[in-house]
Amino acid sequence: MKKKDVRGFLEGFRSYLEYERNLSPNTVRAYMSDVRQFADFIIKSGLKLSAIEVRDINRYIAERFDKRNSKTSTVRKLAAVRTFFRFLNIEGVTSGNPAKSAVSPKRARSLPSFLSVDEIDALLRAMKPQDGRLALRDRAMFELAYSSGLRVSELVSLKVEDIDFEQSLVRVFGKGGKERMVPFGSKAAEALKRYLEIRDTFKPGTARIFVGSKKTGITSRSVSRILKSYALAAGVNKNISPHTLRHSCATHLLAADDKNDKGANKDKLRAIQLILGHSSLSSTQKYTHISVEQLMSIYDNTHPRA
Repeated sequence: MKKKDVRGFLEGFRSYLEYERNLSPNTVRAYMSDVRQFADFIIKSGLKLSAIEVRDINRYIAERFDKRNSKTSTVRKLAAVRTFFRFLNIEGVTSGNPAKSAVSPKRARSLPSFLSVDEIDALLRAMKPQDGRLALRDRAMFELAYSSGLRVSELVSLKVEDIDFEQSLVRVFGKGGKERMVPFGSKAAEALKRYLEIRDTFKPGTARIFVGSKKTGITSRSVSRILKSYALAAGVNKNISPHTLRHSCATHLLAADDKNDKGANKDKLRAIQLILGHSSLSSTQKYTHISVEQLMSIYDNTHPRA
């Protein structure tokens, strides 16, 4: 019986990611792309899966980095290869994980980009109800995204029944299908109600709350494109994405508590962790760096001895 080459394990790996690891569609897509690249490298190098060593993985990573991949994407590629070898171990194809000891490029720590409260206000005011049903939909969509700090994948996946106006909560399915209940504010509630009154004019063929031009759920790519057009109209001269609204939500929530004691701030950080759906508090703590930077900026610009 002819042995499978590395490409023969790719569909099984996809199933492993989707059903056993329960990863999001975006992560599955990225990992599959990364592992296909790794498979091409193996075949081109004439390597056997069972004979791959750490030095082979290091050479692959070095090649990827040389091809102008960012440090972040290179780190993800290595993570995908490590996961692939875990799958191969389970399948009994290999008995070790050479990628586990491979050298990973250090990621530069970057602070999340965010908009000021005034910029958020200008952005949302650019979505004028008198401009018609698309503006009503977009206002509801972005009010909710900012109010609840949603990922764009979470936003476009929402269904009508996920909105609880009585308790001002939205049910969200985050990374790995994890469910959480997230509050939303009065402005988002008002915008959502106005949109839902006219939602049927889109003749939706989907349970998704936000309907696109093809009567199906709006796509992440469309949300990003629409947001950029409103930013331009509002005079917000920053390269923003839907994730910018999520970062802005977290930053403004944290900044509002700056005058409280440390204990209250710690509680606030944990609350923000739950709102954003972060599995680790360390993911949320990056927003504390922004508050410190804001404080230093104010000091440098106003203190006579700065």
